[in-house]
Amino acid sequence: MILVVGASGYLGGYTIRRLLAVGRRVRAASRDRQKLVELQSSGAELVQADLVDRRSLDAACDGVDAVLAASHSLLGTGKYSSAAVDEAGHLALIDAAASAGVRRFVYTSAMFASPDHPVDFLRNKAKVEAHLAASGLSYAILRPSAFMEWHVHNLLGKSLVDSGKATIFGPGANPINFVAADDVAAVAAEMLTIAADVAATLEVGGPDNFTRNAVAAMYGDALNRPIALRHVSLAAMRIAAPLVRPFNPVLARLMDVSVWSETSNQVFDFASRTERCARPMTHVRDFIASRVADHLDATRLRRAD
Repeated sequence: MILVVGASGYLGGYTIRRLLAVGRRVRAASRDRQKLVELQSSGAELVQADLVDRRSLDAACDGVDAVLAASHSLLGTGKYSSAAVDEAGHLALIDAAASAGVRRFVYTSAMFASPDHPVDFLRNKAKVEAHLAASGLSYAILRPSAFMEWHVHNLLGKSLVDSGKATIFGPGANPINFVAADDVAAVAAEMLTIAADVAATLEVGGPDNFTRNAVAAMYGDALNRPIALRHVSLAAMRIAAPLVRPFNPVLARLMDVSVWSETSNQVFDFASRTERCARPMTHVRDFIASRVADHLDATRLRRAD
């Protein structure tokens, strides 16, 4: 049995579907079981588990051979703040897995995570990596670059598709590596089912490095219409982030991430890397074309009704 924590997210859902397709038994965990109904109909066992509730993690890990930690709380607040979920919750999940005798633990970290990173979310990831390495569990740490589903579409492209307008935090001129969650899922599925109990830390990036301005232009090309971009300056975010942090830590974190991603090297040298993937990796332009095609199909259906 393989437990996937964060089953309602992109990576968790894609990994579960891959595992079920090859006959693996999967236990899908989420705070909200209603989000997992589709996975249940595909053959997954559902369990309600909460990363801030250690007893629920113990129950979820009972009888499990391997665990994928694919949850995050970058935008979480209060009880589900990043510190509570991304750090303390994942430390508790590792401890629960070790206590339950789990054979293999695969943790989804992030590219560039480090103990002294300027963004707290990535410092939390580094703490969990260290705890897992010291846990005695056989493990793999996945360090993906920015997921296309979030950083290409949800945070930028969706607004362009819906209205032709979008806001970019920063000049949008720094090349960034983007990876499709399903491509990372292929690596996760392999690491969960690998026969050898070897420790591995794998950076998983996509084949393209593009600026956010270039991504926006690709949406305009795919939509075949003009787009309008508004940019928030780095200077404004540097001033605003510490001022809003006591009242809106999520907005402050997003500003910190934006400043960091626009002022540091975000390029992944895909051609020279040998990290595993079971299929050719998704290109950004193809991903955008697929999202725009879905939107146009949905629009045609609505008009037909």
